Amino acid sequence: MKTAKYSFFILSMVSLCLLVVSWTYTPNGRLDIKIAILLKYMSVMKIDLFEEGRSVQQVRAFSDESSCILHSAAVPVKQINDRTLPGPSGPVPIRVYADKEERGLPIVIYCHGGGWMMGSVDTHDNTCRSIAKKAGVIVIAPDYGLAPEKPYPKGLDDVYATLVWGWKNATELGGDPQKIFIAGDSAGGNLAAATAIRARDSQGPPLAGQILIYPALNLNEFNTGSYSMFSDGYYLTRRYMEKFRACYVPNPVDRLSPMVSPLLAPDLKNLPPAFIVTAQFDVLRDEGNDYAHRLKKNGIMVNMVEVKGVIHGFLKMDGVLSQANEIIADIALFIGNVVSK
Repeated sequence: MKTAKYSFFILSMVSLCLLVVSWTYTPNGRLDIKIAILLKYMSVMKIDLFEEGRSVQQVRAFSDESSCILHSAAVPVKQINDRTLPGPSGPVPIRVYADKEERGLPIVIYCHGGGWMMGSVDTHDNTCRSIAKKAGVIVIAPDYGLAPEKPYPKGLDDVYATLVWGWKNATELGGDPQKIFIAGDSAGGNLAAATAIRARDSQGPPLAGQILIYPALNLNEFNTGSYSMFSDGYYLTRRYMEKFRACYVPNPVDRLSPMVSPLLAPDLKNLPPAFIVTAQFDVLRDEGNDYAHRLKKNGIMVNMVEVKGVIHGFLKMDGVLSQANEIIADIALFIGNVVSK
């Protein structure tokens, strides 16, 4: 009898494992098994960020509550300071991270993601900690204004004001004003790419590099192959992107601007070296890859990584995904290579 029960238990476990593995197979490739489990959970629970009746504040609260679930424990960093700098639409709160006491460190201005309407320095705190720790840099994270209360170009203006402030105060912070990088994920990657173009066209501040993590780069059209393949069921949906766009850029004419859609910029010459990360199962994948190719054609040094098996937002899943930690290590390597030249 015991043998029969044990055999049934083993058979049940094998069947369960095979079922879970089957979730990883899709018409467009194979998912990481942890991502497959997450997506299955979201499907079964019918999780919808923009559930009918939710206000903007409720959407933000729901996003904030869920955004840190898959984070690792807080990465220890020696110095973290909250400050405020003057911006064109009012004060801009920033958070400054440093793990080294050396002088002349590179500086990374990091723009958080969240569809231009969610997120904060708190939701991306561990990402900034990790970059400061592993890359040995000073990270400045702006809490830029969010839509719809502050639509385009206010959030972008806050980021550019942060860049200018970081450049002017680099020495005081222990950084090098000639080693400043602009970085961000998702909507933050959009703001980072636009800020790099703006800095070039404004004759400064000078940027050593740009780090774009699954960035949104074309808000005028959602017509790529990846939008077709992953429009629903892969965490970031086409519907979500349409909601974000409507809040951030309500005027369709503005969506043609390179400050909103960097991929549409007619000139991508004389931009800083780029490290661009995309996720295989992400509606934004193709525009990120296309931007990398366009930069290369314009003579810009580009490191491009398409991370297989993962979805949009995977960088914040560092508590369960090794790929997240590997990308942080790649960011550190990119910064090191750029500043050593």
